[in-house]
Amino acid sequence: MTNPTNSSERVVFTYSSVRPMSGLAVFLAGTILVGIGGSFSSYSPEGVVFLILLSVIFLGGILRLYMIPVHRAEFFDNHFEMSGRMPSKQAKYSEILHVSKSARFRPLDPFTQVSIRLSTEEAPVMIPGNPYSSKLKIDLYSWLTRKTASQDSLAN
Repeated sequence: MTNPTNSSERVVFTYSSVRPMSGLAVFLAGTILVGIGGSFSSYSPEGVVFLILLSVIFLGGILRLYMIPVHRAEFFDNHFEMSGRMPSKQAKYSEILHVSKSARFRPLDPFTQVSIRLSTEEAPVMIPGNPYSSKLKIDLYSWLTRKTASQDSLAN
């Protein structure tokens, strides 16, 4: 593990679950307000069922994002830091054994996830989504793949 972050290091990629959770919360509140504003009695039974189902889907999405262990991840030039429902981790890129990207379609899961297997952990760490840096014009998975390949070539 590395030393705490210096304030002079620049963040290359950042992931935070706050933005997607906030978006789902806004949609949930809107659905509830539409239901209350239309006073459920004026809707057909199918409309009420639809609004309830929509609310359950948005609430499920919020809970699913909350249950994912990584809520925040910052990737710097020399190391990365993750925090959330797990103990905070700081690691160097040389500790990464394997990086993979998975595209899955399970209800309430982010469609794309980046999996990082560390030498210090048994299970891989999953980053929901695949953040894109418009400044670097590259996504997290591609950048990590290049970063770990350059670390491997330096080690050999």
